[in-house]
Amino acid sequence: MSFLRPEKRPNPTRSATPPARSVTILGFFQDRREAPLDTTEVWGSMYEAYDDLRWTRWFEMHQLDFLRRWRPNHVAWLAKQSRPIYMLEAYPEIPAAVAYPRQEVNAALGRRFGFSHDYFTSSFSYMLALALHEHFGAVGLYGVGLIEDGECLYERAGLEYLIGMAQGAGVKVTMGKGTPILRIDYVYGYTEPRLNLADVAPIISFLEQNAKFKKASADSIEAWLKAAPKDDPQAQYMARQMIAYDSQVLQLKDLATWLKHYGRGGCLIGPDGDLAK
Repeated sequence: MSFLRPEKRPNPTRSATPPARSVTILGFFQDRREAPLDTTEVWGSMYEAYDDLRWTRWFEMHQLDFLRRWRPNHVAWLAKQSRPIYMLEAYPEIPAAVAYPRQEVNAALGRRFGFSHDYFTSSFSYMLALALHEHFGAVGLYGVGLIEDGECLYERAGLEYLIGMAQGAGVKVTMGKGTPILRIDYVYGYTEPRLNLADVAPIISFLEQNAKFKKASADSIEAWLKAAPKDDPQAQYMARQMIAYDSQVLQLKDLATWLKHYGRGGCLIGPDGDLAK
């Protein structure tokens, strides 16, 4: 008789660590085509929705009065849905509407991360905050651009803050290759942000004209000083003015040159330390 215990073999149907719950957050930017839709959940947020899209929750974080006025077709679509629609309120007009638990999310993320209270700057920041509150282990952000007029000034900040918070907590955050989120077209110290040259052209013209005026004034003062007595108080004052004008001319020219280069998004100092041309 053998007293050896039978070898314990792992059960392939049973995992010691269940896979982390994952969610794909969808917008309508171009990289949404890269989104994996086989995650635990798919959350959508866009004005033009498609009935054949597999989604589990929808987010419409705009006032209903605004939607009635500007997006009536979208309101009609929302009213027909049976899956959860997260909104500012549980509007009776939208049977599936669920009031977003803002205070609960604020409190939970505050305890867990020291979250800045009510730092919700876009629909996507509401979505990511809820995913963190519900302890999703993996989050995919696809179709999230936030580069349109106005949005880039204030909506991206809250989302990018939450992305950093998620990554710091060990949550896997994935994004499409073409996303502009957490990307910028310059590296401080090496390159400069790109401006539209047409927008700064009037400023450049003003600076250059002002520099010409200051230079002409300095030249005129210099010519007057050649004939003026050196000990004349008026001459001494004018000499100081000439020096000041010369300095201002250099500053104005430097600023105009910098704006031209800044507008092109050019490299002011290259990685090798040399000034770029």
